[in-house]
Amino acid sequence: MTALHSSLVVKHLRNWFLQFLLQPDAPKNPRAVAETIVAALPSTEYLADTPTLAGPGFINAKISSQWMGARIQNMLRNGIKTWAPRLNRKRVVIDFSSPNVAKEMHVGHLRSTIIGDTLSRTLEFCGADVLRLNHVVSAC
Repeated sequence: MTALHSSLVVKHLRNWFLQFLLQPDAPKNPRAVAETIVAALPSTEYLADTPTLAGPGFINAKISSQWMGARIQNMLRNGIKTWAPRLNRKRVVIDFSSPNVAKEMHVGHLRSTIIGDTLSRTLEFCGADVLRLNHVVSAC
């Protein structure tokens, strides 16, 4: 699947989901919402099987081994830069917290920082100009 095709699938799903949310008779139960989403998914070469549902509305999807293998082969032949999609956005702002200096430090304080930094690095790799905004919680 090309990057253009992937982009079109994502746009189609986003438009469908927005229309779905605006319907007055749209299901409110999380499992019913998940069932409706799975039923509306277009068939693609990058999914191994039809996604399944678990629990209260979790959607489980398995990536096709053939699709993933082709992507990895392309990356190995043509370089790592072919792996990252080119983004339409030139500038992205990521707002994530820094650990609270007024509290005792523990690993939970690092979670938001690690997630924010990971998102920033990933978007930078995809060609975006990332502005990282860290807010420090005041001690007051």
